[in-house]
Amino acid sequence: MVLSPLAARVERDAGASGEWRRWAAAVALSSERDERLYAKAAAKTIGLLEPRGIAPIVIKGASLALGRPRDTGDIDLLIPEGSLIDAIGELEASGYAYRGFDRNAYIRRREYRDWKSLSRWSVQFEFQEPETGALVELHTAFFETARIYDGDLSALRRSMGEFIAASEVDEATGYRLLALEDRALLLALHTSLKYSPDRQSFALRSLMDLRTLAEAGLDWDRLRARCIRFGLAYNLAQLFRLYETLAVPCSPPRFVEGIESLLPRRLVRLTRMQIRCLRSLESYDTVATFAYQLISPFLLHSTPGARLRSLLVIPLLVPRRHKIASIYGLPARSPVVVLCYLLEPLRWSFRLARKAWKTIRSCDARPV
Repeated sequence: MVLSPLAARVERDAGASGEWRRWAAAVALSSERDERLYAKAAAKTIGLLEPRGIAPIVIKGASLALGRPRDTGDIDLLIPEGSLIDAIGELEASGYAYRGFDRNAYIRRREYRDWKSLSRWSVQFEFQEPETGALVELHTAFFETARIYDGDLSALRRSMGEFIAASEVDEATGYRLLALEDRALLLALHTSLKYSPDRQSFALRSLMDLRTLAEAGLDWDRLRARCIRFGLAYNLAQLFRLYETLAVPCSPPRFVEGIESLLPRRLVRLTRMQIRCLRSLESYDTVATFAYQLISPFLLHSTPGARLRSLLVIPLLVPRRHKIASIYGLPARSPVVVLCYLLEPLRWSFRLARKAWKTIRSCDARPV
């Protein structure tokens, strides 16, 4: 997820070989093409919604690029929850095709295009722009309040009005963006919820985004006040501790310690536990990850269902359907996924045997 920044760095490196330079040029051309397509789709979508009195806020993606190369896979627009039906109607009238059911394995068949039913728990509605094929996601909040995440995010969903009120128009792009400090809070939420702790395939990009925001002039006092206001001190501490584990700190001295001082001791320890899941960039300890997943619902403000699943060790014994599907390379809605649960004991036995064999081999290789 960091090909564009890497290509830009290779192009600046006078000592790079011809092969690497050709690769960087190809990536740069592809990235420029994608950037033009997404910019065109974003401008068109915003142009359709604004006349209806809907002022979309661009979140993630372009709001974190700040003029530097950055790989983007979709367009995320935050809109007031009350304007969702009008926004969907306008997009569909302009030829946008709904893609949420194809992409979101948590949507039930009876909820297909039932916007009222979906909006009870879902806050993300995906459409494909007809000219460019770009994916446009309408968000009414940052994260879903049921089915997907273990934490109780309902209070955060109710606070969207405050984030929208604090947004500002960016002079460089003309887009309406979240305040710089709120972009850092959203980045922290993504890192600690969506990609934590065993799905940190975006860890490097998250760290690059955090450094970009810091260099853009984060108001550290305001960031601290906002994280207190919305109860996100734990998420922010996780993001900065992850950054410090892999890079030179980008925050002022004692800033992270000050954030952690706002937390109960159990949450500070949980932050350390999450960081210990990380062996190296993109490599995670399986045992530490399961321990974190089983313990965290009891220490965080989680839903009763999440605590019950942990009490019954369900995350370890019965992974979520979409995870099983990804392991075996199947569509999330395929009926074969259910049969794959029967293969899990064999897969775990094979993994344990392979790990034991590697341990024995490493012991044999040690000098006496």
